[in-house]
Amino acid sequence: MKLIFLGTPQFSVPFLRTINSSHHKILAVITNPDRK
Repeated sequence: MKLIFLGTPQFSVPFLRTINSSHHKILAVITNPDRK
């Protein structure tokens, strides 16, 4: 399955790591810009 992943970095990192270690292909990762 091809995926585009959207999420806030602090919350979504564990999910992204799990998806990345699976057989799915991540096409893009979209997050919010860093806050100043």
